[in-house]
Amino acid sequence: GLIVGCEKFAFNFNIVQNEMIFKVYINGKIHPTVVFISDELKALIEQSELKGFEFIEVWDSEEGA
Repeated sequence: GLIVGCEKFAFNFNIVQNEMIFKVYINGKIHPTVVFISDELKALIEQSELKGFEFIEVWDSEEGA
């Protein structure tokens, strides 16, 4: 069926562990507005003092799926 939302994201650590930025497929299409980033990229953005970013943790690789 059609996916209209989700309560919690879970990722395969072996696939995303070396990715600093990625998007996901929902209903066979790349989700147009959500971008996922690594903690490493988040730290770089914060250190650079770039403005206009909002970070929301949706998954913790140390907690698992």
